[in-house]
Amino acid sequence: MPSGSGQAYIVMPLLAPLFDVLHISRQVAIIAFQYGDGFTNMIIPTGGNTMACMAICGISYPKWLKFIIPLYLLLGLMACVSITLGLIIGI
Repeated sequence: MPSGSGQAYIVMPLLAPLFDVLHISRQVAIIAFQYGDGFTNMIIPTGGNTMACMAICGISYPKWLKFIIPLYLLLGLMACVSITLGLIIGI
């Protein structure tokens, strides 16, 4: 499902009780969901925006992956740090 709000509509009613049981605040849960949604939209080949931009620029999908994977890993690390800090300070 490419729609972030559609994904949230389906997934959050299932995950909210899980985060409550694990004593993780809803704010951190939403941030984690948003990071996951944004990161998958960068690499998923069925994403209309990504594929349209790549087609306009003449970039192949393998070339895009070669470019995006290092950035993806860096952003993933930064997301992990951000979520960890959210858990530590208890927002």
